[in-house]
Amino acid sequence: MLPCDFFSVQNYTHDMDEAVEFIEGGFTSGNLVPVIDRTFAFEDFLDAYAYMASKRDKHGKIVLILNE
Repeated sequence: MLPCDFFSVQNYTHDMDEAVEFIEGGFTSGNLVPVIDRTFAFEDFLDAYAYMASKRDKHGKIVLILNE
């Protein structure tokens, strides 16, 4: 048995709507800002993956840039 419960998002559409509204409001107001640790060109996705695997304690996001 797995140590967690799985559930369907379909049963929580109201909660999901509230979450999306909260997140959109945070981005719009500037109160919610993503923390970007490093960016990579899409072609360097293997380097990005290796970087992510080596930085397990980091909280910033790793971004792949498309059409650089």
